[in-house]
Amino acid sequence: MTPRHRNTILILVCAVLIVTLPMLQPDVVVPPFDWDWRTAPPVTAAPASPDSLSVRVLEAPDAAWTAELLHSLGLLGVAVGPPDRPGADETWVLTGAGCSQAEAALAHAAAGAPLVVLASCDGLLEALAVPAPKPWSQPAAVASAQAADGAPVRALALPDDGLEWPTATPLDPRAPAEFDPSNPLPPLLVRRMTGGNLVFRRDRVAVLAFDLPAHVQTLRQGDPTLAGIDTDGLGGTKANDLLPFPWASPTWRLPSADAWTEVLAAVIDRAAGERHPRLWPLPEGAPTVIVLTIEAGGASDEVLAEHIDSIEADDAEATFLFPAPPSGRLARRLATYGHGVGIQVDGGALGSPLEVERLVRSTFTRARAKTDPVRSSRQADGLWWGYDQPARLAAELGLDTVLDFVSVGPSFSGPGFGFGGSRPLRYRSSTGELLPVLQLPTPVWEPGLLGSAPWSQAIEASDRLYLGLHGHLNVATAWRVPVVVSAGASEFPVLTSGLLTQSVDRELPVMSVERFATFAWELRRVVAGSSPTGSVPLHRWVPGSDCDVPIDASPLSGTGCLVPVAVEPSPDR
Repeated sequence: MTPRHRNTILILVCAVLIVTLPMLQPDVVVPPFDWDWRTAPPVTAAPASPDSLSVRVLEAPDAAWTAELLHSLGLLGVAVGPPDRPGADETWVLTGAGCSQAEAALAHAAAGAPLVVLASCDGLLEALAVPAPKPWSQPAAVASAQAADGAPVRALALPDDGLEWPTATPLDPRAPAEFDPSNPLPPLLVRRMTGGNLVFRRDRVAVLAFDLPAHVQTLRQGDPTLAGIDTDGLGGTKANDLLPFPWASPTWRLPSADAWTEVLAAVIDRAAGERHPRLWPLPEGAPTVIVLTIEAGGASDEVLAEHIDSIEADDAEATFLFPAPPSGRLARRLATYGHGVGIQVDGGALGSPLEVERLVRSTFTRARAKTDPVRSSRQADGLWWGYDQPARLAAELGLDTVLDFVSVGPSFSGPGFGFGGSRPLRYRSSTGELLPVLQLPTPVWEPGLLGSAPWSQAIEASDRLYLGLHGHLNVATAWRVPVVVSAGASEFPVLTSGLLTQSVDRELPVMSVERFATFAWELRRVVAGSSPTGSVPLHRWVPGSDCDVPIDASPLSGTGCLVPVAVEPSPDR
């Protein structure tokens, strides 16, 4: 063979390889998001004050928690501070534990400045010329709130007892019948069903008849006096044992804790006489997002690979929770696409909290050695011990999201907000400290919906499950809260396939816990006054309707416009 013939053959072989090699290679799957959560490490601390202060939560032991609730909505201009300059153009919030600031709050209101009172302080209401509320007691009580469009929001969970004003008490200069759709601040009436009014407003002073932030903490984290008690008798101490759920089905389907936070924001708006701008509380400017977790224990790499294929085919991502580290091959595939890896601990058979804690530590250590980062955790079957010990342990280990608060409601049908919502909130410890750990409840929990466990609803028909998911997505969309999902590997086709189908139909993003938590930490940082880093896209919600598609921030907010948050280039660029 001559050199010329040899060169010709080589050229032909190369041409064939160029044509055929791409056909032999698997398709390269492109991640669905154009920002990488791994390049934006979680931020667990924030500056104390924004540049422009419009809502001052007066210093008190519960002030930081109250501000945390408002920050979770994305409300801008909120900070904790001393009662400086009474009469300033700020709305002051006097919290339930803030009675030491009552005198300054009175001076603020006397100067005509807006004041919101959440406290029951001796002589305060009389000094504000507010009628004394009357006590009431009713197990499984619920409330309704008049929404911004005039329709009532019903079935908000209430404590078993409290105070209220008789319905005949004039709470607003305008009656509900005078509702005007063009009015950006229509009357807000909040009433106990079959009872009286829970909010009193006169001029620029608004008073709530109960300690709303404390009630929200109970709904989200439970009652510390029930720590370590198996209150439902369904096997082991679980997070839901901290919060027995006496309310009826409509309350199960409503994010009461998140809705009460919106009530607080609406009361602040009306006292101030204006609606406050916000950062949109969800990634991508979406009306809701699906945060997907897969409990991968016991599943082979082959089975998990099939699930990953299905998730990626729908331009989605997930967090995979492992009781033991995944194989190197599986870990590399998850990392290449951008999925998250967390830990799941099955300590139900262990005899003491100390043994469970040791198992959590060893599971985390082994996972961190194999895959990094590891930022989220869930105890199997909702296991929980004490009131805040698992959250404190998570903070110590560097886990920034706990997923243990799952919805357990065998007497209900379909997903529900067993812990009053699904917005990420920093966990508040028994000493009042805000831990650098996001509590992210999981309303759509597979063991609570499918199967034969004593805490399961034992849903068998796929169409019934699909309708339940459809309704849950509708509620989450209305209140702008995430849909947090836990699916076991074996039940994946039934539960997650239905969710992925609906996410495609509704054009909703499906993301990992890590991506969502990264967004949540950046939101807090910027709301607290820092400049956006640009590594996480944010949107600003501005009250009004001067845009192509006005959108509500909640059923109580009225309409506004979404605009992307611009990032100022740094001087060294």
